[in-house]
Amino acid sequence: MKARKSPYEYLDIFGEDLFNLHLNDHNEEFSCLLPGDGDFDFDTLFKEVTKLGYRGPGIIEIYRENYKNVHELVKSKKLLERIGHKY
Repeated sequence: MKARKSPYEYLDIFGEDLFNLHLNDHNEEFSCLLPGDGDFDFDTLFKEVTKLGYRGPGIIEIYRENYKNVHELVKSKKLLERIGHKY
């Protein structure tokens, strides 16, 4: 993670004032990966933002060099939608 902080620390800070989510994944070696290409637990994140009452947008935010084609973007979008629909 580029910020070197847990995203849950930011949820504690912003709380109900959260109005936008920028989503990407990471692993031990890389950050700003497509959701699903790293180790981040999006299920827990969605559960936590739902507890805050968040119903706003989520934006996949990655660098162009971290994906090859639009099909990879669509796959990540579908993964996030599947997880999000549980909450």
